[in-house]
Amino acid sequence: MSIAGKKSSLGDEYQLRIALHWLIRMLEDDTIESIQVNSTGIPGENSSVTVDDIVILYKNGHVCFIQAKKNQTNHKAWSFSDSILKDELCKARNQLESRDNSKVKFYSRSPFGALASLVENCGYFSECSAFHREADKNQQESLNSVSKILGRTKEISYDLVKKISFGSPQGFEEWDRQNDLDLARIVPKPNTVMLLLERYLVSHETNLRDSKYVVTRSDVLAELAKHGLSPTPKRSEAEILAIFKQASSIGRNWLRTIDGKTIPRPELSKIIELIEQGSGSILLIDRPGSGKTCILLDLADVIEREKAELWGFLFIKGDKFTNAATEQDLVAQDLPEDIVGQCARLSDSRKVVVVIDSLDVLSMNRQHNSLKVFLSIIDRLEKLDGVTIITACRSFDLKYHPLLRGRVWQYRIGLQPLDFNDEVKPFLISWNVDISKVNLELQALLQIPQYLRIYGELAKRGIQLQSASAYELYNSFLEEIVVKNQTLGNEAISALQNMAEELMRWR
Repeated sequence: MSIAGKKSSLGDEYQLRIALHWLIRMLEDDTIESIQVNSTGIPGENSSVTVDDIVILYKNGHVCFIQAKKNQTNHKAWSFSDSILKDELCKARNQLESRDNSKVKFYSRSPFGALASLVENCGYFSECSAFHREADKNQQESLNSVSKILGRTKEISYDLVKKISFGSPQGFEEWDRQNDLDLARIVPKPNTVMLLLERYLVSHETNLRDSKYVVTRSDVLAELAKHGLSPTPKRSEAEILAIFKQASSIGRNWLRTIDGKTIPRPELSKIIELIEQGSGSILLIDRPGSGKTCILLDLADVIEREKAELWGFLFIKGDKFTNAATEQDLVAQDLPEDIVGQCARLSDSRKVVVVIDSLDVLSMNRQHNSLKVFLSIIDRLEKLDGVTIITACRSFDLKYHPLLRGRVWQYRIGLQPLDFNDEVKPFLISWNVDISKVNLELQALLQIPQYLRIYGELAKRGIQLQSASAYELYNSFLEEIVVKNQTLGNEAISALQNMAEELMRWR
């Protein structure tokens, strides 16, 4: 590349950094409507743009036209004798005269010397007559010089000068540093976002992306959302970890034993292995009562006990939030605000694991609102590097629910039934059950933890059923535990039936 070509590229890079500064600023400045780079005209306005490097359009109708020049020749200060500055001042004149409610801003690594001094001093006076009366000789001469360059009277030149300002004279490294700091304050994963914004701006100014002539805040947010990112306040790692720890305590009071004993499940080590491998999403599936929630709670215990120094962790017992219609509803019920944003922040420094249990329970709500809320969170979390999402759902709901069927998960783990000889039989022996009378159908039923637990409650009362269906097991349980209980009896059964009917109507 020739020297001229390299200098031209440097100019483009300098302009890009200024444009990035304003794009980042637009993310948190609600007064900005949109931005243009290398403007060819403002949509809806029949006038040319002469100061066209960057255009900032405000919601109140004001416009700031920006000219970026990387530096004066040999890095000297700009002076009124420079042909380049003369040209830019004339362009600024044309721009300011062609549109009301506008201003011009110059950026350069080289100082603007006498022009900057004139702009500053004009700002001290409310009108040109006061300037003529009070300003010193040097400032009067500077205004005369500008008046000759612009071809306008001193009064008109004075008014035009008051609409000119200057941006920071930072160099490339300083702009990079400031843009990085500003972006890190607004969004997580600032390095990733910076690359996205640079690519987006280059596509916009070359008109490669689409036919839009302006970039709006919603355009930028939509671009970030494709990668699961959005503006979120900057928080310390310790703050986020504390918030997640408090929220993870909700819904953890869950029976995980049978007759006081825990049953280790091989799926737990498989899940941990997949997390360590950097898996994005893991779905735990099986029939009701198979122990999905127990495994996820065991996982939570392992992470908090053994991985707390290495991983960030958030546990959400989904069935505690079945009435949530928005993410704000989740916050009102003590879950963290902006879960995705905080996970993105935390994933800059450590692996993050998010467990969302009981999608099947959420699916039972006919309005599907709570399920939609959690699926939206999952969709955005899946786009984040360094975040693993683990969920659990019944096979039936996964197959038939319209919001769940067809969804893609990186890994699916089906729970295996309990081993009858190694895991079920020891319980039966301790309950004095005659193993020889347990047929194959009942064996299969007892390999499901929930049914084994219920069977145990009956067996310890001397009732050894030969039934092979879940219905008969539940029916016998109700008969023994409720009907035969003198303090409960048929009245309690009727109350339970009424509650069930009400739940079905609500369902």
